[in-house]
Amino acid sequence: MANLKKKEVELVSEEIALGAGMSRQEWALVIQGLGRAPNQAEFAIFLMSWSEAVSRKSSFQLLESLVSPAEAQSFSNGSIELPNGQHLVVATAEQNLFSNLVPEMAAETLLSDALNGLLLKGARASFFSSCLNLGDPQKLKSHRKLRNLSKGLSRAANMFGVPSLPSKLTFNPEFERGSLLSATAFGVVESTQLFRGSGVEGDHVLVYCGLSTGFDGLSTHTAPGMPRKSKIPVVDIFFQKRQIETVLRALEQKFFANFVVPGRGGISSALVDLADLAKTGLEVNVDKVPVFSESMGFLDILLSQTPHRVIALVPKAKH
Repeated sequence: MANLKKKEVELVSEEIALGAGMSRQEWALVIQGLGRAPNQAEFAIFLMSWSEAVSRKSSFQLLESLVSPAEAQSFSNGSIELPNGQHLVVATAEQNLFSNLVPEMAAETLLSDALNGLLLKGARASFFSSCLNLGDPQKLKSHRKLRNLSKGLSRAANMFGVPSLPSKLTFNPEFERGSLLSATAFGVVESTQLFRGSGVEGDHVLVYCGLSTGFDGLSTHTAPGMPRKSKIPVVDIFFQKRQIETVLRALEQKFFANFVVPGRGGISSALVDLADLAKTGLEVNVDKVPVFSESMGFLDILLSQTPHRVIALVPKAKH
């Protein structure tokens, strides 16, 4: 049973919340929504859901200051209508959490995330480009990192079968402590096949597809004062290739009413996104989530970064 641990039910004070990076306005919203202070588990979910890595709250504010609201919405939707009855789908991903520790793995994860972005629109990748921001060019470790990142991107691109355009490379001492990597994947899909999702009506079943949920990425997701586990998410390119094709076939057969791919916010943020897309509430039995270890707690399951998972709403008649 994925029960809350003793530490996870303890209430969080405003002082702890502000110290963890939550703003006073966000804290007020939490209190208003719950009618009380959140416990550690609830607080961790709020904190991760509203982080820049998940919500892009700062990025979209900046974007809206640079372009018109219509252009910002088009960028957010991730697709551009072409005059030939097709849509160009664009998906961007970034990575800086462990690029210094395992650059080859970081590069593979980067491309994997970008391809998942295309999948959400029902598109396969046609090509991709990358942008690498590295540290001091005078230091040997920066050149070693570039070599390993290039190796990881090349290997992932070859295994996925996706051509790569020339990358942008920047050296700056400000990136000495942590490199900033980004990749943009491009795909073209027939407009009639572009997956738009919609609100759902009638009975639907919540379906989990993919790898069992493990401890991946939890060291960056646990709430202040809680035990910290550490396991870097590992991309399985061969599994993801099969998963992409499986999901695309399901979309062609109208099997999914709506779906999400859990990312840095874990299942908790993915379920919020899914409920918002489908315009419906969700009843979730966390005990039904396949797990890597029976020792995983409620919060472990909800915040895990395990890759290659899809959560879909399927009409009950098709389940």
